[in-house]
Amino acid sequence: MLMFCGSQPPSAYDDNVDVEVRFRDGRRFGATFFTIGNVAATMTRWQETGECSHGLYFWATHPIIVSNLDHQTVLRTVEHLMETGEFALAFEQLADEGAV
Repeated sequence: MLMFCGSQPPSAYDDNVDVEVRFRDGRRFGATFFTIGNVAATMTRWQETGECSHGLYFWATHPIIVSNLDHQTVLRTVEHLMETGEFALAFEQLADEGAV
């Protein structure tokens, strides 16, 4: 199962969203999907706020950069990562929901 985390649907071309993939066996994996536009806009904003050395760099934990956040694009990306064996490298395994 593929889940977008958050209360509002993401903007297709300038946003980021946490994506969780749950397997039938209970394992959960997460990554943050960023659009190219969102990374550029964030770095521009950071030039003013001073974050990340005034927008000099961008980093995130388990980032995946996509052209857009359309559900089909995200789903195809996850499927491709699984097909190529890169899924476990791109996503972080999350703790069981019952774990503290």
